[in-house]
Amino acid sequence: SLHDALPICLTIYRIGKYPISSNDGLSFYSAAQVGMKFLKAGATAVDAVEAAIRVLEDNEITNAGYGSNLSVDGIVECDASIVDHHGRSGAVGAMGRKSPYTSRSWWRLTNTEIMHPIHVARLVLEGSTKRLSLRRVPPNLLVGQGAVDFAFENNVPILPFDSVISSSARERYQRWMKDLESVDEKVESKD
Repeated sequence: SLHDALPICLTIYRIGKYPISSNDGLSFYSAAQVGMKFLKAGATAVDAVEAAIRVLEDNEITNAGYGSNLSVDGIVECDASIVDHHGRSGAVGAMGRKSPYTSRSWWRLTNTEIMHPIHVARLVLEGSTKRLSLRRVPPNLLVGQGAVDFAFENNVPILPFDSVISSSARERYQRWMKDLESVDEKVESKD
C-alpha cells in the first residue's frame, strides 16, 4: 500500500549546457538528502523542495543562484517555480537588476540580486492563497523588478548583483561576448 512505501525525495533540475563532472552528481545527491531529512522530520513537501533547491542554488553547476550563466547584460537573472500538492504554484522570473528603474519611487533597488529565487517563489505561492481587498486576484508569477520589489517587501535579503557571479561564470561570459563580437564583425563586414 502507499502507506507502507518508503518516502522518496527526487530532485529534478536543469543544469545548463556546459559540461559537468562526475563530482557534480554529489550536489544533486546532497540536495536529495536535505529534502529527505525535511520529509522524515515531518515537514511538508514544499518545505523539502525549497530546502533541496536552496542547496542547488548555492552550487554553481546548476545555473540557478550562485554561478548562473550571465545574461547579455552581464548579470544573473534567475527564475524559479514551486508547486504544492493542490497544484497551486508560485513563480518568479528574471530576478536581477542592473538598471536605475524601480516601480516604487521611495527606494531604489538597483544592481540587485536574490540568492535564493526558490524562496521568493515560495512566498509568491503562499501569497497566492490569501484574499486581497476589492476582489483582486493575488499573483502567482512575478518577474523583473516586480519580483525584486516583492522580495524586498517580504524581507528577503537583497544582494549586490555581482555577489552571485562566480569566477567561472564571468569567464564563460567573457568568452561568449568575444564570440558574439566576432560574429557581429563578420556580419557587418558582409553588409
